[in-house]
Amino acid sequence: MRTALFACLALPCILMAQDALAGIKPLAAHFASRQKAYYEWMAASAGKASAKADSASFFAEDIQAAEARLAREGDPEIQAALRIMLVAYRAGKTLSARTEGLDDLARISPVSPAWEVAPVMFMLASSRIKDEAARQIYVDRAEAGSPVRALKEQLTLTAFVRLHDAKDEKGWKAKLQVLEQAFPESEATKSALKILKADRAASVGLPAPAFDVAALDEPGTHLTLETYKGRFLLLDFWATWCGPCKAMLPTMEQLHAEYGKRGLSILSIADDKSAAIVKEFRKVPGQTMPWDHSVNPYDPKRQTHLYPIGDDYGVRALPTLVLIGPDGKVLAKGEELHKDLRAVLARFIPAS
Repeated sequence: MRTALFACLALPCILMAQDALAGIKPLAAHFASRQKAYYEWMAASAGKASAKADSASFFAEDIQAAEARLAREGDPEIQAALRIMLVAYRAGKTLSARTEGLDDLARISPVSPAWEVAPVMFMLASSRIKDEAARQIYVDRAEAGSPVRALKEQLTLTAFVRLHDAKDEKGWKAKLQVLEQAFPESEATKSALKILKADRAASVGLPAPAFDVAALDEPGTHLTLETYKGRFLLLDFWATWCGPCKAMLPTMEQLHAEYGKRGLSILSIADDKSAAIVKEFRKVPGQTMPWDHSVNPYDPKRQTHLYPIGDDYGVRALPTLVLIGPDGKVLAKGEELHKDLRAVLARFIPAS
């Protein structure tokens, strides 16, 4: 009886959310088309001195129209959607967790259908909630009750990753079940399954996953696992924009000089947009990184990196290190190497 009563009470709320969502979907479609047009315009304007590819000029009419509608709009959910659009329009390519206006957006209900306009804005806005417990409650409410399918999908994946990294097997299995049942063909579910596959494939003691990447310093040359057969290989997943990666460089250079003569090779895989960026970075004294390199840029259209090596080795954060033995088996990975790389190398690589 009590369950039935709650179901009856909840039904009007569900129907109201669905009605509001139906009203917001046209705004979401318009916003998506304008964002697509903006990035196409940015690409076409690259290198043209006559064109200033800034969001203020491109979105001027969109901002004016959204402000005018916001002033006369009576529906609070439509108002919230317009506020989300305005913050994104004004930020343009500079959109980040530091964007002005996100604090105001964090006051929008986490279960508001307004987030349909741009689910990524929810992720950015929630990051501005300073109290960690309050932020988690806000995110959990959205994951449990948001009518925005794309947002629920992303938040469920985020929860899966958090629980997986915390080695909470019961927790991550529950989230995986939700992904597989509610979003069976989604990119989020595929990402979760890739993480589990990488855990198994790159596990310590098992053969390292094969790879094939282009050498940065030798055009036409490809580097593979076979290239390093008979030597120890330290895979270094990094990026020029990654602060912790750059902080490791002095230690990496010392260890390369010391252990390179004792059978250690290093292959750094840069998560940067182009080879030119990495080459320019390595011109600076103290960050020449005199070992093997490859660049693995992310392709936003394909929503994947050029090479699958990062997925195959379970890379979800930078820097990530993996040590492979002369026989091609994984000796150590992740936290153990970051904690004391020198000690791990000394344990496996004999003194000359």
